[in-house]
Amino acid sequence: MDHASALLNEVLQRNKTSDDQSDSASQPTENDNVNERLFGATRGAVSKVLKSMCGWDITARESRPVVHREKRFEISGIISISGACRVTLVINVERELAFAMAEEMIGCRPEQIDADTLDLVGEMANMIGGKAKELVGIDGMALGLPTVVSGEGHVVAFDSEASLHLLPFECEHGRLNVEFAGI
Repeated sequence: MDHASALLNEVLQRNKTSDDQSDSASQPTENDNVNERLFGATRGAVSKVLKSMCGWDITARESRPVVHREKRFEISGIISISGACRVTLVINVERELAFAMAEEMIGCRPEQIDADTLDLVGEMANMIGGKAKELVGIDGMALGLPTVVSGEGHVVAFDSEASLHLLPFECEHGRLNVEFAGI
């Protein structure tokens, strides 16, 4: 057997051993516990960030699993959290709420979705992700860079292994949904 074949067999054997150990996929893992804590912290983070940045109270509605592609509002801020977990938060903001946030935070209400509106939604995603990470309080968690997607009917695709939940919120200025995708 040549060196390349021996190396390939070693890798295949190692992967087989690793696969045998991971057959317990239905058993809870440490990541599941961290994801549950982060899920709860995200709910609190949305309320705290909107209260501190805009002075508004926002009401959390009943969360639910996402079983099919949800219709989204026109603007989504996306932030990932990694380390002790692998989670992506999609902060999906209704147009009117984004405009009201802009008016409250920068002093003028946009007439259309512009660069300032997109920056604001990205910063809100960053603040919500950062506050959720802080509330969980586990060392070694890292926040990714925010990304913003806009447009009627835009799609955000998730890893096929991700567990998806929707956290809907509502206030007098509009609605906001958080899609929580955890692996």
